[in-house]
Parts: sequence; C-alpha cells; structure tokens
Amino acid sequence: AETPGFAAIRDAVRAAFGNDVIVAPGSTTGGTDVRHYEDVSDDQYRFAPLLLKKELEDTARIHGTNERIGVEEYDNAVRFYTELLSRM
Repeated sequence: AETPGFAAIRDAVRAAFGNDVIVAPGSTTGGTDVRHYEDVSDDQYRFAPLLLKKELEDTARIHGTNERIGVEEYDNAVRFYTELLSRM
C-alpha cells in the first residue's frame, strides 16, 4: 500500500468512484494474467474497477453464461482507466 503504483490506483479509484471510497490491499484467489509480469516488475496489481451489485446478480455473471457488466459499470471502468493512465 506504500508504493507509487498503489497510490496511483487509489487516487484513480477515488477520482472515478468518489473520495469517500476506502481503498485497501486484499487477496485475489483466482489466476490472472499478471503472473506473466512477475519477472519484469517489482509490483503487480490484480484489480478490476467494478462495483458488483448483489441485487443485479453481477457476481453470478462473472465467467458465466452471458458474462457482462452494466453500462454504468462500464462507464466507471473507462473513467478509472482514464484516470489511472493520466497519473502514470
């Protein structure tokens, strides 16, 4: 949580989702493509800028039939990545 990369992610999250959002390190249990970068980077971040809503059954659609996210979440993800890239 003390690295420049984490700070950039934290700041981009807050810019996209609001300053009151708590950003904290956590664990990812699934395999991700970032494993391919372990030899060329000191830090790797496994993160998806999505707010998954239980009432919309968002988590049930992850890697399932008709996998998708809502238009609002897609817009939030674009805003997040725009912020992150501008900070890098």
